[in-house]
Amino acid sequence: MWSRLAKLSWRPFDEARKFVHSLGLMSQNAWNKYCIGELLSKVVMPKPQDIPSNPHLTYKNQGWKGYGDWLGTGTIAPRLREYRPFEDARKFAHSLNLRNRHEWKTFCNGEMEEKGTLPEDIPSNANTTYKNKGWSGWGDWVGTGTVAPFLREYRSFEKARSFVHGLGLKNSKEWKKYINWQLPEKGLLPDDIPRAPWQVYSDKGWTNIGDWLGTGNVAVFLREYRPFEKAREFARGLGLKSGPGWTKFCKGELPEKGHLPNDIPANPSRTYKNEGWAGMGDWLGTGTIAPYLRQYRPFDETRQFVRGLGLRSESEWRKYCKSELFEKGVLPKDIPAGANSVYKDKGWKGWGDFLGTGAVATYHKKYQSFKKARAFVHRLNLKDINEWRKYCKSGKKPEDIPSKPERVYKGKGWEGTGDWFGTGYVHPKFRQYLSFEEAREFIHKLHLKSTKEWGEYCKSDRKPEFIPASPARKYKDEGWINYGDWLGTGEVASYLREYLPFEQARKIVRKLGLKKEEDWRLYCKNKKKPENIPAYPAGVYKNDGWKGYGNWLGTGRVQTQQRAYLSFEKAREFIHRLNLKNQNEWRKYCSSDRNPENIPAAPHKVYKNAGWKGYGNWLGTGYVPPRLIGFLPFKEAREFVHKLDLNSVAEWRQYIKSEKKPSNIPAAPDHKYKNDGWKGYPDWLGKG
Repeated sequence: MWSRLAKLSWRPFDEARKFVHSLGLMSQNAWNKYCIGELLSKVVMPKPQDIPSNPHLTYKNQGWKGYGDWLGTGTIAPRLREYRPFEDARKFAHSLNLRNRHEWKTFCNGEMEEKGTLPEDIPSNANTTYKNKGWSGWGDWVGTGTVAPFLREYRSFEKARSFVHGLGLKNSKEWKKYINWQLPEKGLLPDDIPRAPWQVYSDKGWTNIGDWLGTGNVAVFLREYRPFEKAREFARGLGLKSGPGWTKFCKGELPEKGHLPNDIPANPSRTYKNEGWAGMGDWLGTGTIAPYLRQYRPFDETRQFVRGLGLRSESEWRKYCKSELFEKGVLPKDIPAGANSVYKDKGWKGWGDFLGTGAVATYHKKYQSFKKARAFVHRLNLKDINEWRKYCKSGKKPEDIPSKPERVYKGKGWEGTGDWFGTGYVHPKFRQYLSFEEAREFIHKLHLKSTKEWGEYCKSDRKPEFIPASPARKYKDEGWINYGDWLGTGEVASYLREYLPFEQARKIVRKLGLKKEEDWRLYCKNKKKPENIPAYPAGVYKNDGWKGYGNWLGTGRVQTQQRAYLSFEKAREFIHRLNLKNQNEWRKYCSSDRNPENIPAAPHKVYKNAGWKGYGNWLGTGYVPPRLIGFLPFKEAREFVHKLDLNSVAEWRQYIKSEKKPSNIPAAPDHKYKNDGWKGYPDWLGKG
């Protein structure tokens, strides 16, 4: 009774805070332990009933300023601090004589001891704090005069373009290199020439990159092309056989055919979509018709033909379409492989009807009503879903009883497998649970100490069905705070804790003398770590100074992604001298302490676009992965295979498993030559 009255009449904020100051508690976690009676040996009296356990909620609008103010430690949450006016703060920043934003961050992280430390009334994220209070860029803040791109005044379009023409750049790729200082012979980009001219000059004369660089190249969407008939006449004159051949020609990979004229589109299907386009076969003159443009037999005639094949399943139909059933012949061009799509609204009733097996698709079957079906299943005395599945596979189940009742009877009475089998088991989503307050009161009496103990309790037979196993989900909008509140331990979730500023926390951690991240993990597990220092600093300080565990622990070790590696050629030369034989030996070498820090453990990532050609090239063994091997053209490869006199796909697979197959013959020709002449395995083996 008295506790309820106390909740209705909490002490005024100032009186409550004065009492808490007298306790000498140093952190929010210590406060939570005090609230549940775990510090009675250190504090004379227990928490009075009129002092709330969650003061940040009770006094939210009555003076609350954070746990530092509540406990009397003086720590102020960043969001509650009062900073100097912008002009005064900027004057301080100018006095540091920093050159850029990077140096400002370095100073804020306490890594410029000669400059002193950042005052508490100067924000590290000045651009956010002073966003609408005078901020005009980092150059203005540190006093260098550098102006942010969006605030700069640029030359007129004509003058800027004239300057760029004089650079002699050939394409947009060279423009990107130039603005990123990768073409030193061209000089530096002037401040009044924009890096993204298409944005700055969007309504001031911009046409395209060809006009900007002076090359005369016209953007694809602005070009004027030949009429469809004349363009098609040109394409047919090339003698190309397929779409991939056309793509190679457009990319300049068939020099003997000449180059693609500017008035012929590389994507004719898009350009001539409504002007005569009828497929790549028509465009190249091969006569091949795209599947979606073909005219197929009427459904009844197609079905009659297919039934005559004697196929037993959809799987066999797929094999037949791929020419993997030699004895059945080849699929006629006017019979679609995707019959279920082509004849969807023209008579299609399922694969059983199409193949003539009589099998009826599940969604076409007629089932008993839910009540009758459930009554039948109750008489089977099945105990769970596993027994139900075995029963469905036994062949004893009637056709009018569905094997997936949860789908068939959804919205028609379905209430879970317990109701379906008659066992009485109720699925969690159908259960009636206690209200949040009643459930929490029940759980508090169990005296569970952690989420691990809670999980073990839920797996035992002791948890009543009116208590949910996932309270965070069930009571999400009904009062749920966290598991500390649910179990009554007072523990606060990591993301709700207030931690020391990055510089202070790092200073404390460096004094521990830890050498690596694993040492830090072990330290966090032994419960010696202060509560106001996070166990996962990389997440907490991600945008507040974090630079890796080497910087955090003070070892100087640099994170992998920030290291400076040798050039690819020098690194590869070093690795060749190790005489490693394969990738496994390379991994063992990297796991040892012998690998220098300027040689990456993952060279395939670091040198991806800087010369990487596979581990064989890296280790010097000469091994080339299949994806980099140059295979013979389709006709030459097929001619070679014909001479092997293989009789089936099975014999082909045995052949490729042996060591007889040359490296320039692909093991999966149906993938490699898919668009280069492939017609099926009978043709490939010479048995068509």
